[in-house]
Amino acid sequence: MLSKTEIIQRWYEEIWVKGNWGMIDQIYRPAPESESLIPGGLIDTLEARELVTIFNNLITDQKIRIVHCVADGEWVSALVEMYGFKAGTDKPINMRWLTMVRLDKEIIVESYPAVDFVSLFEQLGQLPPNSFELLLSGTVFK
Repeated sequence: MLSKTEIIQRWYEEIWVKGNWGMIDQIYRPAPESESLIPGGLIDTLEARELVTIFNNLITDQKIRIVHCVADGEWVSALVEMYGFKAGTDKPINMRWLTMVRLDKEIIVESYPAVDFVSLFEQLGQLPPNSFELLLSGTVFK
């Protein structure tokens, strides 16, 4: 039996890094009673594939590790770190996020990631440097 940290690491390693789509249904089955951070409902397994594909088109050679993991019953919270490169370049991309998941045995049934997308899109060159600070000062990007 895998530890809770190993379950989370397995999700990122198999799906995000290796793109092993056949593993999604074995690792991730959103429960119908779970809430979604996305307006309109849950991210199902097909949408999870699409999201991972988008990230993999933006960021290549990903290395993902669990920095810290705390478990309480069926809930697990993890600080996740990812290193990679902007697609088509040698520009490094480094990001961290927090995720909270609910497990049913070794299956993720709820997932609530909190990602610093502003920093990510700055690193990808899609937002100007210091966007967060600029937004705090009232700057409006058009």
